[in-house]
Amino acid sequence: MGNSPWSRNQIYGWSFNKVLAMQPQKGIIVVCFSVFLVYMGSMMIYTMLPLYVNSLKGSEYEIGLAIGSGGMGYFVGALLFGWLSDLAKRRVIFIILGHLGLSIIAFGISLSKTPLQVIAVHLVGSIIASASYPSIMAYTADMTTTKIRGRWMGMVSASFFLPMALGACVAGYVLKWGYNMVCYIAAGMGIFSALLVALLVKEES
Repeated sequence: MGNSPWSRNQIYGWSFNKVLAMQPQKGIIVVCFSVFLVYMGSMMIYTMLPLYVNSLKGSEYEIGLAIGSGGMGYFVGALLFGWLSDLAKRRVIFIILGHLGLSIIAFGISLSKTPLQVIAVHLVGSIIASASYPSIMAYTADMTTTKIRGRWMGMVSASFFLPMALGACVAGYVLKWGYNMVCYIAAGMGIFSALLVALLVKEES
């Protein structure tokens, strides 16, 4: 490094310490990865949904309802489960429940034979899936100090937003094997994510 007051080892050591400073107390990294998988699956479902409802001879209005029912379900469920997680003083169980909600949506849609069934499944499944969102935010706040909370909230938020792009791309590729294949992959992501959280993330004592 010549006359620089910083040696290469000092720079590496400083960088490593910066990474350690971000290290959460418990399983936020696992939660971030599980969120990434779940929202990847969700975006795969959202991408194929208009095409699937159209294949069931659904009208433009029914296609809109099928997509909008998911947003309505998340709206209702987020309010409900945010309150319940505070009341029960539990976060992890609601994260697991929310991740399983994706599997319920995916399997339910794969079994649906009419646009109305798709709408109903998406609405009810999204209410269940929404259990994870407020609990993830509350868990992140519980597991971090004020000094590093903002950056970890940013990491969690990035885990939600990146799948919006990647999930649509993956769905476009997987659709060549049919609608059910998209549903099965998304359902598998939900189940795997729920297992990851159940096995590796502990509730705050």
